[in-house]
Amino acid sequence: MSYEYTPLDLPEIRLLVGSFLSRRDLSQCARVCKSWSSTFAPLVWQDTVIQSTHPDYQYQSYLCQAPPRALIRSHAHLIRSLVFEGPISNEEVFLGACCSRLEHLSLSVTVSGTSSGPNRTTASTHGTTWAWLQDADSPLDADNDESCEGNGVILTGRPPCPRNDQTDTWSQLAALICQNQRTLRALDMDFMYPPPAKIPTRAFWDAVVKCFPSVAPDHMSTSSSPSLLLSPRSARLTTLSLKGREIRSGDLMLIWRSATPHLKRLEFSRCLVEYEPWTWFGPGSTSPTFGHTAAASTGSELLSVSTLRHLTLIDIRGMDLTTQFAVFIGKSPRLESLIWRIHRSHQGGLPSIAFEEDLHHCQWTELEDIEITSEKESAAVSDRLLSALLDNCSQNMNRLNLCGMGGLQEQTLRSLEQHLQHLQILDLSLCSAVTGAVVQQILSSSPQLESITANSIHALDILNGELWVCMGLRSWKVFIDLSPPTPSSSLASSIPMSGNHEVVRNDAAGDVSTEEFDVYHNIVYERLSTLIHLEHLGLNRRLSLHRRGVVPIQTLDWQLTSGLEQLSTLKELSTICLSHQTVNMSRSAVVWMVEQFPKLRSVSGRLGARKADSVEFSKMFRAHGIEFDP
Repeated sequence: MSYEYTPLDLPEIRLLVGSFLSRRDLSQCARVCKSWSSTFAPLVWQDTVIQSTHPDYQYQSYLCQAPPRALIRSHAHLIRSLVFEGPISNEEVFLGACCSRLEHLSLSVTVSGTSSGPNRTTASTHGTTWAWLQDADSPLDADNDESCEGNGVILTGRPPCPRNDQTDTWSQLAALICQNQRTLRALDMDFMYPPPAKIPTRAFWDAVVKCFPSVAPDHMSTSSSPSLLLSPRSARLTTLSLKGREIRSGDLMLIWRSATPHLKRLEFSRCLVEYEPWTWFGPGSTSPTFGHTAAASTGSELLSVSTLRHLTLIDIRGMDLTTQFAVFIGKSPRLESLIWRIHRSHQGGLPSIAFEEDLHHCQWTELEDIEITSEKESAAVSDRLLSALLDNCSQNMNRLNLCGMGGLQEQTLRSLEQHLQHLQILDLSLCSAVTGAVVQQILSSSPQLESITANSIHALDILNGELWVCMGLRSWKVFIDLSPPTPSSSLASSIPMSGNHEVVRNDAAGDVSTEEFDVYHNIVYERLSTLIHLEHLGLNRRLSLHRRGVVPIQTLDWQLTSGLEQLSTLKELSTICLSHQTVNMSRSAVVWMVEQFPKLRSVSGRLGARKADSVEFSKMFRAHGIEFDP
């Protein structure tokens, strides 16, 4: 009898099918035959989570429950990604000790130096969830290390690994990293989980350094860092993430210098560096230098040029901003993306003259994604530094986020102009220097723009500006100001306007004629109606508008009589965020929105002059499946 072949006889087809199956379905497929088991069993175990047994940790993983521990030990050779979830100790590290082919390892904080106490295994909590991995005729005990055979061909069985509860947890983690140094590609270390963690030992960082295929540089002796000579050339660690509280400057220096020639992605966030300038720039040096003048600085040659492609620096304390820039950013000319969030403890200040000279020699020709932000408006990063970064980055930059950069001034705005033709995502919120006129210029000069976030734009800026060219805009987060400009405001000057729009101004500050107010609404709604791909419309105020005298802030009237019907072209609109101050809206406008915006899913803001109006509008929106947040 001849066998009829099917597409599932091909391993490639089975792998493609397995990528769409749940873990339970993969387990069932692996029980069909040996050839199917060889395909589907690795998919079951390639991503494994080990949850903490610490009494203070309440199994916070609701999306992925951990398997019984004996099963983990039996199938360690199939695990490629291992995640320790929650505060870990010897009990959890012991489970991963048999893994020798890990490609991704994620570590949480260490709570205790040795064992975590009584063995409260994960299997006792989630054993029934993983019952489908066990042979029904031969159930597997959660703490039994023996192999389980029968119809369950997944359970291949492996001898238990040696256990030593007296070994420090950091030493066990170091041994685990060394055991996988030839295959490990990504290492994530999160030391933020309370209670406070012990600072990793030097032996642990030496184990991390061994994952880089490096040999000690000529200027570093073997005695100062013997671990560098032991790194196998087959090591391939290219992604490193470090999140935590404290790290010794010497340890950070060891990691950075070892990783410089090989690391592609680095995340360093929420850390306190015990900083000593000579650690980075040599004895006797207190200020950072880089670029062409770096060679003249004592000890600065210790920092070689890195091959980093993606760099993330978030809330770094203990190391001033100039040093952060010189060490990590200035030495990474091949960067493609940069995320740099400034901690609130950093104060503004101009960099040294030598530092500014080096800025002109730096080039980031591949840098297309820049995010330099602060939670609140801060002048910590100078206008000169921002301008130099924009002048020397890629001309095809597509994303720029400078939220909270109070140091941004005219020099940076001039440097920004050269990138407007290619920018797709732009965030200039919480920047006082970004006026409505600047926003108008951006809208009329950025044909590729898909998302814009800024403080505000006045209706007069729109009225007197050129037509918008960003027809592909999908997200708008800019407050539209319709308040009458004061005599001291630059908007108060009389500027000729084209078209049929005619503004009639009164002499008294703060007064506005009805005709002028109607013109404001018509031009704003007319321009917004051209953004036919708009999906998110946000009109919230993110920064206080500075007015001289008591002049109320006015925004759009969300009514049909004010020109709202012009927005009928926005068929892709799904979310609308109106101003936190009261927005005039009528019942007819709500009915019209429901009919004209078929993809509308969420509306937020203070709608209506009375509280009863807001309650009524809320019921109307929710009756049509639209979320409403007052």
